[in-house]
Amino acid sequence: MNLDDVIPEPDHRTRHSHVVGAPPEVVWDELHRVTMSALPLGRTLEAMRLLPLGSPAGVTSRWPDGRFST
Repeated sequence: MNLDDVIPEPDHRTRHSHVVGAPPEVVWDELHRVTMSALPLGRTLEAMRLLPLGSPAGVTSRWPDGRFST
């Protein structure tokens, strides 16, 4: 399942950009130093994404194609 399955024709599209005054290699290296613990909202959203919501009782994980496994 992807976002297009949930919202097939969104009314709005959003794009964000920001110009940074540093060489791309430095920016890339710094991005790789950021941990999930430094991003509490991202950590919460990732935890929610991994929950087996709507799954049958006893099912603990979901495969990428949407199938559930025990």
